[in-house]
Amino acid sequence: MLMVGGVLTGGLPVSIAADGQRRIKLAVKDMSATGYGAFPQFFQTKDGRKHPVVTVGLSGVRATGLCGSGKAQTPLGDYVVRVETKGGQQLRADDLKIAIENVDGGNLAGGTITLNRHDTAPDGTPIDSGHEGALPITARSMLLDLHADVRWVTVSGLKLSAVDLSNGTDVKECF
Repeated sequence: MLMVGGVLTGGLPVSIAADGQRRIKLAVKDMSATGYGAFPQFFQTKDGRKHPVVTVGLSGVRATGLCGSGKAQTPLGDYVVRVETKGGQQLRADDLKIAIENVDGGNLAGGTITLNRHDTAPDGTPIDSGHEGALPITARSMLLDLHADVRWVTVSGLKLSAVDLSNGTDVKECF
């Protein structure tokens, strides 16, 4: 129980491992982050071969109304893992990194996405707000359906509460 408390308050770092190709569905009501990337980086398989990946990083992640789900086919049927924030609670992460080997397909739908426009001048005109090598991102009412080979994911400074985690063959995907 102490470890769970440490993860939820951000005191204990979290690392998530995934192998193979997974379809990820992500719905978000409101999110802001600063994006950055490293092109390319490499991961090494057990046989010593190196493979290129694109590492997408997000720092200062703040999200409400978040629903994320992934589905895997099993002999017993489709197994879904679903995570949702509840009651207007905010998911926060200091740093999130995702290494993607390839993208086989993706769909993006919904409201608005704003790049490099967190700040506005006194007259309301958007101004560039990112420092070199960074891209401020704001998204509202977005749906992302991504089918990709994700080689690794790391999250640091994760802080969240009122999160519902469900999994099983009777769990629905986010959309």
